[in-house]
Amino acid sequence: MAVALFGGVFGLAPRPALAVGPAFRLEAVGPAVPVGREAAVAVRLVDAATGAPVANAVVFRARLDMAPEGMGDMAAVLKPATSPDSAVYRFTTTLTMPGRWLLTVQAKVPGVTETVRAETIITAVEPAAGAAPPHQH
Repeated sequence: MAVALFGGVFGLAPRPALAVGPAFRLEAVGPAVPVGREAAVAVRLVDAATGAPVANAVVFRARLDMAPEGMGDMAAVLKPATSPDSAVYRFTTTLTMPGRWLLTVQAKVPGVTETVRAETIITAVEPAAGAAPPHQH
């Protein structure tokens, strides 16, 4: 089962992936993620050799923290979300402040025996003026 993220504004700057075995990278599906509850994060895992998105990977570990801002202990809980696209991995989270957040995933990729580890930077921004507030429970 692929882990995925539902619609919204997303923000991730490409960053070289770290991988055991073949090289993979994590790429954003959108430019920035608004600060707040139910923030949606969507990424693609890409085969660095071919540039092809990887479908049906099993993301078994994901972490989102503020290490790029010098606050690696400040982590946000990521919840898997469904996706209609088997090559897009989606999560929801609560982002408490704007800035750069490091998303790290570990996954099992079809046809690859080693665990793949990849990361990217997500940029959290204040919601646009006049935008509807994030959904609250």
